[in-house]
Amino acid sequence: MRLEKRLFENFLKGVKEWLPSYYDRIVDTATIDYAGYKMGFDKEPAYIFDFELSDEKLKELKNLADSLYFSATKNKTFDEELFKKYDDLVYFISIIDFLL
Repeated sequence: MRLEKRLFENFLKGVKEWLPSYYDRIVDTATIDYAGYKMGFDKEPAYIFDFELSDEKLKELKNLADSLYFSATKNKTFDEELFKKYDDLVYFISIIDFLL
């Protein structure tokens, strides 16, 4: 997989929180590609790393996001802390969808 630096950093935050067992493998396999950045093709260096996620695990994350959303808004009340977790998870899932 390949992500530019800023997106990779956000991705790693998500992995650390939502898929902690994947974190070490990603960090261990990550390399930085400066070539496109130095030649002006990319705005920032890119990270290249190994990442595989089963459809089942992705479905679990999406179900967790649904659960967080419903918990954050149940009984017509708004739990800001739960909604922030939901928002962070949905952003993380969108990065995964982009990768896969």
